[in-house]
Amino acid sequence: MYKGYFQRGGQRHFWFRGRAELVDILCVEFLSQTKASKILDIGAGEGDLAIVLAQYGTVTALDVSKEALSKMPSCAQVTPTIGNAVDLPFLHHTFDTVCLFDVLEHITDDMRAIQEARRVLKPGGLLLITVPLHSWLFSAHDRANGHKRRYSTNGIRALLRDFTPLRLGYWNCTLLPIIACVRIIRRNVPPRFDDDELPEWLNKLFWKIIHRENQWIERLLHLPWGLTLFGIFQKPTK
Repeated sequence: MYKGYFQRGGQRHFWFRGRAELVDILCVEFLSQTKASKILDIGAGEGDLAIVLAQYGTVTALDVSKEALSKMPSCAQVTPTIGNAVDLPFLHHTFDTVCLFDVLEHITDDMRAIQEARRVLKPGGLLLITVPLHSWLFSAHDRANGHKRRYSTNGIRALLRDFTPLRLGYWNCTLLPIIACVRIIRRNVPPRFDDDELPEWLNKLFWKIIHRENQWIERLLHLPWGLTLFGIFQKPTK
C-alpha cells in the first residue's frame, strides 16, 4: 500500500485512512492484474485516493474544484483534470476502470452520473463505488458535507441495473450503533461535522476497529451491516 498517504497530517483521521486501505484492498482483488489500465477517479478532490489508485495504472483525477486539484500531491501516474461527473470531457470507451468514491451522494442527478461513467467505460470495464447508507441516518453531518441523500443496497442495485455486480459489501460495521446515536441526536441541528473535534486516543481506537474490518473484507468475509456500501460492477461486453 502507498504508505505516504498515512503520513500526511490532515489525513490521519481514522475514516480517511480506513477508506484508503479499503480501496487498496479492492484494487488488489480486481485491478492488480491490469497494471497498464486507464483509471478515472471522479470527484478526486485533493487526490488522496488517486495516489492509491496510481499503483494500478494511469489515473485521471477529475474534480469540479480547481482549488482542490491544486493541492494534489505530484505523481507521474496521476493527471489532475477539471470536469463534472454529469458531463465528462472524455470520448466513449476511454477507461478500463471508473471510480466514484463517496461522490454520488453529492450529485443531484446521480443517474446521469452513472450513465456518463458507463459511457466512458470500455466494454467489460469496472466501476468501483462507495456510498453512505441508510436514509434514516441523514443528519447535520450529511448537510455539512453537501449530501443530497443516503442510499440503500436495493437503491444502488436499481441505479446500477445496467451493470453486473461482482462484489457488494458493507463497511464501517462495528461503529454503526455509536455513530447512529450521534446522527439521530443531531438530526435537526444546524449543519456540522460529527468528528471535527475527535480526541487523538479515540481516533486511534476507531482506526484499529476499521483496520480489523478491512482485514475481514480482505479475507472475503461479508460484514452484516455498515454505514457505507462498497461495490464493484462490470459493464457488459456487448
